[in-house]
Amino acid sequence: LEAAVTNPATLQAIEEEIKNESLDATAAAGYLADVSITDITLGDSTVKNTEDATQVTTSATVATSLDTSNLSQEQIDIAEKAIGSAITSNLQSAGVLPDDASVEVNSINPAGQAEVGIIVNVDPETIADSIVGALLAALGNQGVQGTINNAIIQGADDTSVPNDALSAATISDFEIGDTTTEMGEDATQVSTSGTANSNLDLSNLNDAQKAEAQEVISNSIESALESAGVLPQEAEVTVTDIDEQTGEVSYDIEVAIESDMVADSVVGAISAATSGSDALEEISAGIRQESTDTTSVAQQLSTTTVTDFSVGEATVTNNEDGATQVNTQATVATNLNAATLSDSQLETAESVVEASIGNALESSGVIPQGSSVNVTNIGDNGEVSVDIEVDIDPE
Repeated sequence: LEAAVTNPATLQAIEEEIKNESLDATAAAGYLADVSITDITLGDSTVKNTEDATQVTTSATVATSLDTSNLSQEQIDIAEKAIGSAITSNLQSAGVLPDDASVEVNSINPAGQAEVGIIVNVDPETIADSIVGALLAALGNQGVQGTINNAIIQGADDTSVPNDALSAATISDFEIGDTTTEMGEDATQVSTSGTANSNLDLSNLNDAQKAEAQEVISNSIESALESAGVLPQEAEVTVTDIDEQTGEVSYDIEVAIESDMVADSVVGAISAATSGSDALEEISAGIRQESTDTTSVAQQLSTTTVTDFSVGEATVTNNEDGATQVNTQATVATNLNAATLSDSQLETAESVVEASIGNALESSGVIPQGSSVNVTNIGDNGEVSVDIEVDIDPE
């Protein structure tokens, strides 16, 4: 490998590949310059809990005005990247997708219909924050507090608690303290505790009556939160203590958020963010901006020269199937001025250089087909960092 990549002919081949790729990029950008998105339809979703997140995968069909019948595969790849980037940017700007979400365009047919996969990882802290935020909003609502207080008064009738102990009950100023989460196979368990102020004086009650009073208050809070749509019916609210001196109520809330509920929330947010002509136009504008960026970087790539290709140390691993996997890092010296490129343009440049190095090395027989060439960085000085992975069949 080292001998081959230091050959001037190999460097020249990489240069030519970059220039050819830049022509493809320029042509693709021309097609994208006036593209529009006319419809986005969400398809099936799957959900699974990993060790540290709930992963929601959603398919979507995106109708575009793009005619791919005259595009090369390289140009289609560029179009797919532009569409994926535009959808990602739109959904992230709308607060729907976290930074680590993935939007991948899997294919575009000649009529311009793109099949897209969206993968969102929802960590348990995000789920907990959502639950706590909803709880605080509901418990701070005077209408919900009134429902709780009325339920306490009515619930006392079926207990041995003296009527005057709960007949004028008022609970307010709810606060939530520590919250913990635990990932299960099909749900995320959220446990939180809190306090509230009350006018309750239970000092004259015996232990059994105090327990009944706590149960009435627990049921009243739970029922009110369920009616407000904040808690599912399987959730549990438990009053753990009522301070005899101050009336402060301490409570715990246990709620299991099923993975399907998380998926419904994610898909609903994506659907809302991609519905309507304004949203479609924003995504269309994003694709057109991608075409502008692609044209700009393609112009710079068209004059690229490669002056050196240095290979670093290699690691060798024998796989279970008998193949030998060789991994190595390389540094490629170019005249690219990456300091002038935006993040989007830099991604395009990395993609073009990556494909060019891979094509040149494969066509010259240096690496077998199916090898992996991954550009990890292009420095401001044009130095390209590359990871190369080669599987060598024992036969």
